[in-house]
Amino acid sequence: MPDQFQVNSKSSLQGFFAHCERLFEEHKVVRFFWRLGKDRSLDQNRMCFELYQRIGRALYGNDNAHARAECKLTIGIPILREEDEKFRESYDKIIRPVAYQDKLDLMAWFPVTRLMTVKQCQRYIDSVFNQYTLKGVDFGALLHEQH
Repeated sequence: MPDQFQVNSKSSLQGFFAHCERLFEEHKVVRFFWRLGKDRSLDQNRMCFELYQRIGRALYGNDNAHARAECKLTIGIPILREEDEKFRESYDKIIRPVAYQDKLDLMAWFPVTRLMTVKQCQRYIDSVFNQYTLKGVDFGALLHEQH
C-alpha cells in the first residue's frame, strides 16, 4: 500500500477516491496529509547545485558544501517556515535553539530544497541569485539560462 498518492488528472483523482474508500472500509479511520503543487523540477535541482558551486568557488575556497548549507539555512528554511506551519513548529522546537555553526552542520543531511514545490524552489533560486550577487558572486551566463 503506497503512503503517497499524486493526483494530477481527473483519472488519478478518481483512483485516489477509490483508494480512500477501500482504506476507509478496511480500517474505519483514515488520516490524510497533502502538499499542494508539484515537487521541484530536475532542472531546478541542477540549477541549485550550479549555484552552490559558483558561490563556493567565489566566496568559500571551493567549499560547495558550505555554500549549500548556508543557502539552505539562510534562504530555504525561511521559505519553508513561512509557508508550512507544521515545518515551522518542528523546526522552531528542535533546530532553531541550536547554535548557528551546528545548524550549518545539520544542513548537510537536513531536507530543505527536496521538500519544496516548483514555486517554492523558484523563489529559493531567485533569492540565492539576488542575495549572492550582492555579495559579489558572478553568475554570468547562468543567470540568462534561468530567466
